[in-house]
Amino acid sequence: MEILALEIAPETVVGHGEVTVSWRVAGATSVLLSCGGIVEAEGSCPLDVAETTTVVLTAFDATHGKADCRQATVTVTPEIVPGTIIPWWGDGELIPDGWAVCDGTDGTPDLRDRFIYGADTPHADEHADRHAHALPGERKASSDEDGAHRHAPPQAWGATRFEKDAGGRFTVDLGAKDAAQAAWSEAKAHQHPVVVAPAPGYRSSDETAGPLWHALHYLMKR
Repeated sequence: MEILALEIAPETVVGHGEVTVSWRVAGATSVLLSCGGIVEAEGSCPLDVAETTTVVLTAFDATHGKADCRQATVTVTPEIVPGTIIPWWGDGELIPDGWAVCDGTDGTPDLRDRFIYGADTPHADEHADRHAHALPGERKASSDEDGAHRHAPPQAWGATRFEKDAGGRFTVDLGAKDAAQAAWSEAKAHQHPVVVAPAPGYRSSDETAGPLWHALHYLMKR
C-alpha cells in the first residue's frame, strides 16, 4: 500500500480563491481526505480557501494492518488593496507584476526624494517642514528717564547776570578757545526717543536635517 501523489494547484492564492486537490493511492482498502472525508483511491476535488490550509491524506490497508499519510499545503497571502504603497528593495527597471513605481506617472504620486508624512486629508502633498517666522516691523523705544539736572559750563567760562524786566541771563567768555564748549540752562525731567529698525537676515544650508537614511523604491499596487 502506497500513496503515490497528493497535490494542490495552485499552491499559492492571494486573498481568497479556489484550488484543486488531487490524489492517487495504490493498494489501500480505504482512503480518508481531511477536506472530503472517505474518498476513492484516485480523484480530485475543489477546495475554497481564505487562509493558509494544509490537506492531509491518509490511506489504510486493513488486510496487512498498515497505514500511510501525506500532506500538502496551499499558502494564502493577504490581498493587497489597490493604491497600497510599500518601500521595495530591487531594480527600478524590473518591477513585479501588478505594481508601479511611484514616480508621478500612471496615476502614482511622485515619491522620489520624498519622505512619507501622515496626512489628515486624502492625497495631501504639503511641505511639513517649511514654515515662516514673522519679524516685527519698526518699533519705538525710549531711553531711561533722567531727573531734573544741570549741565555746568567748562571752568574756562564764567557767567554774568544782568537783570532787567525779564530777568535775562548772559554768558560771558572768560577765555575759552571754543565757544561751542559752553553749556547752560536747566534740563527738566525728560526722555529721548529711540527708533529701532531691525534688518531681517536669512541663512540657507545644503545640509540635510534628517537622520541617516537609505534610498528605496516606493511601489504602488495597481
